[in-house]
Amino acid sequence: MEEMIPRKPERTDQTLAYRMKESIRQILSTSSAEEVENLLREWIGWVHKERLEPMKRVARLIGRSMFGILNIFRLKRSPTKV
Repeated sequence: MEEMIPRKPERTDQTLAYRMKESIRQILSTSSAEEVENLLREWIGWVHKERLEPMKRVARLIGRSMFGILNIFRLKRSPTKV
């Protein structure tokens, strides 16, 4: 009987980290520097509310590097072409 009841997917640290990674990938595919800045700030806030310390370190790094990240979008260049 228990097999017939669909289970709600568990929220593991791995799935949460994967969702965070995919979110940042989507944010960085945006072309507008202003939109990227707003989305990155939202993403950083989301990450800081969760309990994943490795992702919090990434969020702090992104926060410290925000100016340079946004300059890439403002200059319309990718880091590999600089």
